[in-house]
Amino acid sequence: MSDYEKNSMLRLITWLYLLFVALLFVVTLVGFIAHTGFDYKTIVEAYLGKQGPFGGTPPRSLRVMLEITHPHIFAYGVLLFMLSHLLFFVPMRRSIKATLVVVVFFSALLEEGSGWLVRFVHPVFAYLKIASFVVFQLSLAVLLVTLARALMRGGALGHMSQAPGVHKK
Repeated sequence: MSDYEKNSMLRLITWLYLLFVALLFVVTLVGFIAHTGFDYKTIVEAYLGKQGPFGGTPPRSLRVMLEITHPHIFAYGVLLFMLSHLLFFVPMRRSIKATLVVVVFFSALLEEGSGWLVRFVHPVFAYLKIASFVVFQLSLAVLLVTLARALMRGGALGHMSQAPGVHKK
């Protein structure tokens, strides 16, 4: 039995962390849908502004883009590092873990960066914004479910050396 399996406080902390991540997942999804939805035109207007009979809304400024990106980059990095670190202890094929980690990190980077591309390069990148958001949310959901299932199995987040054959592939 690993130290992790013996330490009920560590298991509780992990469950509470996963609860917060699940809440973040829901709030992010609802926020995206409420703000722009999965609509190309609405996403373009959110970044490039919208002209109307009474002036409309201006394009997002560089300052606003930086104010949004700055905390997101930090928070995504910490969030994904923690989840990836926990995934390391789940007994599953290394290639699956590596793929999931790469997908979740790059989709988060693309999701954050695609807004910049819409604003400063071309509106067509709104499609990348939609696709990367979907992939990011799905890969985050897979991470959450994988970690929760491992915890429910009674401490499957034990040290990798105690799970024979996990290092293969």
